[in-house]
Amino acid sequence: MISLGLSSFITVLLSAVVGVLMAVLANIFVTGSKSIASFWDDGFNGLNVSPLLDFTLLGLALAALIIFMLRRWFKFDRVHGPADSIYAAHLTESNINLRSGFQSSLIAFVSVSGGAPVGQYGPLVHLGGVVGSIFNRSLTLTKASSDVWIGCGVAAAIAAGFQAPIAGVVFAHEAVLRHLSFRAITPICVASITSYALTKNWFNLDPIFYMEFPSVELLWSIPILIISGSIFGLVAVIFMKSLFWFGALGKTMEHNLFVSLFLAFAACALIGTISPEVLGLGSETINAIFIGGYTLGSLLVILTLKIIASSMSIGFGMYGGVFSPALFLGASTGGCLTKLFGALGVVLPSHLLPVAGMASVAACVVGAPLSMVIIVLELTLSYELAVIAMVSTAVSIQVASLWFGHSFFDEQLTKRGINLSGGRTALQLSHMRVEEILTQDYVCFSSSDTVGYGLRELKNNLRSEGYCVDKGLNFVGKFRVIDLLDANKKMRLVDFCLREPITLSANDSVLDAVNIAKSFVGDSMPVLCREKKRLLGVVSEGDIFKAYIKAQNQASKVEHV
Repeated sequence: MISLGLSSFITVLLSAVVGVLMAVLANIFVTGSKSIASFWDDGFNGLNVSPLLDFTLLGLALAALIIFMLRRWFKFDRVHGPADSIYAAHLTESNINLRSGFQSSLIAFVSVSGGAPVGQYGPLVHLGGVVGSIFNRSLTLTKASSDVWIGCGVAAAIAAGFQAPIAGVVFAHEAVLRHLSFRAITPICVASITSYALTKNWFNLDPIFYMEFPSVELLWSIPILIISGSIFGLVAVIFMKSLFWFGALGKTMEHNLFVSLFLAFAACALIGTISPEVLGLGSETINAIFIGGYTLGSLLVILTLKIIASSMSIGFGMYGGVFSPALFLGASTGGCLTKLFGALGVVLPSHLLPVAGMASVAACVVGAPLSMVIIVLELTLSYELAVIAMVSTAVSIQVASLWFGHSFFDEQLTKRGINLSGGRTALQLSHMRVEEILTQDYVCFSSSDTVGYGLRELKNNLRSEGYCVDKGLNFVGKFRVIDLLDANKKMRLVDFCLREPITLSANDSVLDAVNIAKSFVGDSMPVLCREKKRLLGVVSEGDIFKAYIKAQNQASKVEHV
């Protein structure tokens, strides 16, 4: 008990350290990228330069060039993001690649600083996961598992980035850990609150929203929110499908990174010339939408071009987050719907649907509806707007789940062959290889052995099944006692073998074995080396059950303690 108490105390103390570290890193990322990005817009206003020179495009070009050099220098196969943190939080031990995590954060910083239409919060979330993973690997004094440390880093990142500590805690549990336990809640809360408190007192960050949000009547808004929620869900689906479509197109150009980045720059430059509001994070544009500052036509153009620009940037190598673009798209869609309802004679407060749209589209993209409602509450300080956002979000996530899936990050993992829908138990089993649980507890015979000899050996070893191999120990077949009882004892065993019984490969996962065993009847299944068909051992149903129970106990320890 004393040891457990000391471990808990050290965990809470170190979670505060995580909060301090993430507050510093997050604010350096946010403030630094914002200052550099604004320099391209405002830094040259006082100089007598040619009006033909657009320094916003210069910032984009430099960002693309720097990213090209960094990618060539780092030599990694892909950038890492929140999906990797979510995946690592579901494993018994975190598998986050620390080096690639920091490198990806640096590339995201360059993209945001150059004014690319990508987000900053996704990279911050993964940076939090990386920092948490470092604490998990470096410290053996605590009994906290890797998912707790990852949750601390993620919560602290959200708390600092959005200045929303409650949302940070909810997001870590809802989107990343996907469970709630007393073991995890305290350190994650401490990390989030510490990060927020330091951000509030040490860093002079501008608020995300500038306007005061008047109260809104909920009752008469519900029918409009239900209709709008469906539209928000469809916009989120279009955005996510667009991200994957351009991402697949970008993979065809992996052999020529320079061309890929040039196309991303050229597309952003062209789109930015048509609609400058599309570039960058878009905070100023969102605030303008809140006060009804755009026409319906302008909002439709902004909405369409933002989807294209953000998808091309991310898909073609200018890595960044999808969180900020989702907020932008939600606000733009809400602005469009406000204008459309107004044309039909339904006058709405200009901020109502944009706020609801931000929460709804972002919730669908990142898979965190409760977190988005809490973010609206913390940023607007309006209980009515939080409830309004909850109504539209509840509808939008239903639409998005039917047409797309749980979230953009889950679909990223699915395309990599990682399925989180089965929970931690299934994921753990998918990582266990059959070769880890196979045994040598079986009876083996050569192709020349007789039925009489086989029956005697099976009786002596209390087995009802045996295996035949050739001189090279390659698997020939499997035979059963029941098939030998009436046979001539001088005949060869090989004549009674099942040539194609249910078999497993050493490289199969235990989860595969579980699914295969559903239709299996018998003592054991042979495990083969697929290349040479060599018999390596056997796996019984009991072996599979033991592995399943072990994985289930590990998942229960993480999720319910």
